Amino acid sequence: MQIASNIILFAAGLVTGGSAMLCHCRNGRRRAGRAKAAKKGPNKMDIVLIVMAVATVAFVAAMVWLFDRHRQIPETLAVSWFAAVAGEVSICGWIKSAKEKNKDKE
Repeated sequence: MQIASNIILFAAGLVTGGSAMLCHCRNGRRRAGRAKAAKKGPNKMDIVLIVMAVATVAFVAAMVWLFDRHRQIPETLAVSWFAAVAGEVSICGWIKSAKEKNKDKE
C-alpha cells in the first residue's frame, strides 16, 4: 500500500510540474506554424522552462525518497520550491505575451 501511495505522489508531482511545460510547448508549436520565418532552435526561455521542468521532476523524486525513508518531508522547502517554480513560469509567460503584443502592434 505504501509503494502505491508513493507512486501516486510521484505521478501527481509530474503532472503538477510538467503541466506548465506542456502548455508552453503546445502553444509554441501552434504559433510556429503561423510564423513566416522558421525558428532556428530553442530560445533562452524554452531552455529555462525545460530546465525548470527537469529540476521539478528531480525534486519530486527526492521528496518521495525522503518520505519513503523518514516518513516526512521538509514542507517549507517543498512549498518554497513550487512557489518559485510557479513564479518563474508565470514571469516567462508574461514576457512571452508582452513580446507577442508588441509584434502584433508592429
